Amino acid sequence: MKKLFLLSIPVLTLFSLFFFGKCFADEPLPQAQDNHNFVFVTNDGKYRITSDNLELIPRKFKKSDTLFSVYKNGELYENVSFEKVIANKKNLKETASHYFWGTIKAVNDDSILLQTAEGKKIYDFETKEISQVQTVNEIFIVKDELNILTKEKVAEYLNELFDFMFSKDCPDCREIIKQWNQYDVQLESIRLEDKERIFFNFLTGITGDWLETDIIEVNDGGNYFWQIYYDVKEKEFFNLGINGLA
Repeated sequence: MKKLFLLSIPVLTLFSLFFFGKCFADEPLPQAQDNHNFVFVTNDGKYRITSDNLELIPRKFKKSDTLFSVYKNGELYENVSFEKVIANKKNLKETASHYFWGTIKAVNDDSILLQTAEGKKIYDFETKEISQVQTVNEIFIVKDELNILTKEKVAEYLNELFDFMFSKDCPDCREIIKQWNQYDVQLESIRLEDKERIFFNFLTGITGDWLETDIIEVNDGGNYFWQIYYDVKEKEFFNLGINGLA
């Protein structure tokens, strides 16, 4: 059984503040020896990510400069360079004195979610590879009772949903993230008990004109089929259902 540990890591700031975190692990985490402006720890305590260059980098940076470092079980695993994360310097956003490259959006036990100037990317701990996050395969608007499912808003909802699923502590959720671009998704905006809701129905391997007119129900198929609701007013996802999970 994993235990809950509190983690205290000194952070190098103007006021000498400290980072306090918590995670579930089998043993206490190795003590961090270095001071960094930003520290992230995976829920299982296996990986620690440190950075002094979140969001902004100096104009005179080198392609080989480190954007963030990954530690595995207390030992340096990889210094991830700028050129590994950003494909083309021209995609960077200029500020008065720096370039904006992006940030570490979230971490889970398998990977790091990066929000970069070139879009969402994922760093995989096992392979040390960085991949571009692709959009879903196809989108079907089955019903739009609330008249809110425009192309722009649907893209926004799916972007938020990806972040939500990435941060969920469940193996099936991490598998869903890995195969995100394989899914078709059906959407309905509905008013349910005086509340405005959006229903997302994710599926794979099903074709036919009825995808545009009827919500398809599949009783098996594991994480290739899943559903979730979104509360428009509260801006929260809820009632996640993944086929094959009780």
